[in-house]
Amino acid sequence: MNFLSNVVDSIPVVGHVKGIVHYAVGDCEGGNKAMYQATRTSVVLGAGAAGSLAGPAGAVAAAMYAGAVTDTVASITLEEPQGIVKGCKNIADDVKGGKNPMGSIASTGFQVAMDGVGGLGMGGVSSATSQLSKKAVETGTKNIAKKVVEKAVVQAEIALVSSHVYMQADNRTKDEEKEQRDREERDREERERQERRAREQQEQRAREEREQQERRAREQQEQRAREEREQQQGSDIPERNSGSTQPPRRNRGNRRRSRNDEPGYFAIFKNLLKELLNDIFGVERPYTRSRAYISQIFQNLSQGQINYLSDIIERLYNGGILDEVLRLVIRMFSEHFPEDISLLNFQSLMEFVAVYVQEEIEYRTEVYRSVEMIWRENDRSVVKMAAKDLKETIVSTIINLADIVRMIVDIFENLKSGIESEPAANNLYPNFRDIFAAVYHYFKHRNVPGDGILTIGEYYEWIRRVLEELGGQQRYRDLVEAQTAGDVRANVRFEMYVVVFGRRIRIVVKFEGDTIILASCFVRDATFDDDEEGMVWIVIRRF
Repeated sequence: MNFLSNVVDSIPVVGHVKGIVHYAVGDCEGGNKAMYQATRTSVVLGAGAAGSLAGPAGAVAAAMYAGAVTDTVASITLEEPQGIVKGCKNIADDVKGGKNPMGSIASTGFQVAMDGVGGLGMGGVSSATSQLSKKAVETGTKNIAKKVVEKAVVQAEIALVSSHVYMQADNRTKDEEKEQRDREERDREERERQERRAREQQEQRAREEREQQERRAREQQEQRAREEREQQQGSDIPERNSGSTQPPRRNRGNRRRSRNDEPGYFAIFKNLLKELLNDIFGVERPYTRSRAYISQIFQNLSQGQINYLSDIIERLYNGGILDEVLRLVIRMFSEHFPEDISLLNFQSLMEFVAVYVQEEIEYRTEVYRSVEMIWRENDRSVVKMAAKDLKETIVSTIINLADIVRMIVDIFENLKSGIESEPAANNLYPNFRDIFAAVYHYFKHRNVPGDGILTIGEYYEWIRRVLEELGGQQRYRDLVEAQTAGDVRANVRFEMYVVVFGRRIRIVVKFEGDTIILASCFVRDATFDDDEEGMVWIVIRRF
């Protein structure tokens, strides 16, 4: 089986395909071997073909030289001896170890001879077309074979003379290998430390969440008990200034909190933010400017701001990426955007990073599952990794990339430049609140279900078309007119059916006092059977 495998490895193209299969199943050594053998065969045969212009002897010389060059390059690239170079290394090892090197010498000579035979084959084909006599070819072959043997002897002598070079390099190689092993061990320990810390943080957050839920449950139970007692006591006392005989109703509106505040998402966020700031900036540096700014923007928030932020936190928390997204956002602001720290920009960057991380998870999962399928087809003992474990592994891999922050910042900056240079983006009214919001919304909504990715220009062209259609709606024009006359606060949700997508495109516009803001624009995932060209939908909610 090994002989057949080696033969396949040495067949050009076939060997390269086999190398790809080796790599796919994780057999790096086998892949390197197959790729090297196939490439070496191609070079030797190709050199023989080129050398055939000088006849069979030229083909042999070219092939042997090409084989030696290929082995040298492969030895450097693969970081270990290959072919003829490996033969020289084996001779040196035999000499150093006190062994008889004749076996290695013979093997090295055979490799050189085989290269010569490869060249002879190509030269022979070329010579046939020049109508040489069979006897002449046979005579030439004998002479060439003699030269091949002589070449092998010379090669062996060179290897023996060069053995001291390998002996001197051996100690350096061992030291480098030891440094590499030590470096890998340190990296592994660091990854394990970070993973252990992440698990501890997750467990701590889970405990805190359970405690908060239990505390809220007790408080709610006590509140209900107090209200029942008060209601029971009040039912026996006449109400003042009221002609009604019914007891006063509780003001449920005053007790109503955000729907997202029920599990305490904002509290979870504040605790996690404090923990991450300590981890990134250090406990001994509590007054770093970026740290102070980031902490300050979450102080004294209105209930509406808390509600909006809690929406984001809930999605990231339930998606299992809250810790990672917050960590990346803090680092991006402190390392690259310290002058742009604000509540709105922080929220936009959270959304942007969340999209990046989620897309990376989906892509890496798809790649892993494809390779995993090949593994399992070749080895039925391979167990399919659980989805939860795979996701945790991928998230840990992403967050531990050395240049992850720089990579995300580069994407953000490129999109920012693209939007700022897009004429359609600069001539919109209403427009996005700022460039951070514009980048985030494009990045999140650039994918059209079933139709690929919109360019920046295409995205803004669709915004222009939908805004133009919205501007023709009488209810919207009335709202704009009212806004010019006084303070108007309202949300406008407008949808238009787009035939080319077979879906609705939605746009959201907010009236905030004397300002009109483009809040979002995206193609909806859902489809409706009754939708037709020209259909529009508008919902206006005033505050």
